[in-house]
Amino acid sequence: MVDMHLIYGFTECNSGKAKRLYANRFLNRRLLNKKTFQRLHERLQDAGSFKKRVLDNGRTINVRNVNHEERILYHIAENDGISTQRITTMINLLQISIANQHFLSTILFTDEVEFSRDGIMNFHNAHHWAEDNPHAILHSKHQQQLNINLWAEILGDNLIEPIFLDQRLTAQSYINFL
Repeated sequence: MVDMHLIYGFTECNSGKAKRLYANRFLNRRLLNKKTFQRLHERLQDAGSFKKRVLDNGRTINVRNVNHEERILYHIAENDGISTQRITTMINLLQISIANQHFLSTILFTDEVEFSRDGIMNFHNAHHWAEDNPHAILHSKHQQQLNINLWAEILGDNLIEPIFLDQRLTAQSYINFL
């Protein structure tokens, strides 16, 4: 592949010339399509490697055996609130972080929560699938409403100082906040 890329560069990225020169220099090798040179160059530019890109169709499993599958099913059963989308995201993050150890330290994780005097909190990321809700909220009324809105971010191993907001975050207030 290196030979192909060097010839493609030598011919100033002319696929037709690269194909002819490659065929003349390497008589014992398979005759290549001129698009092969262009694709190889694009792959090297995009991925920084000659390896083919593996498309993620959401169904890749590296190790498939009964014990592995049973452990996964056990963990899902223990945490019945986890969604398939969340599992897929975690698997993808794990695979990316194995390939690039510093990947997770480049992501800015943010979240917002509202605490109120009524005991109602915004659990927008929490889901629990059961016939009875063990976390049922009891509504109580107060004459004066008290809400505290908190926004925080994590970058790498650092918790950026939490910020208390005057109002709930909406799309517009978030843009103003930034």
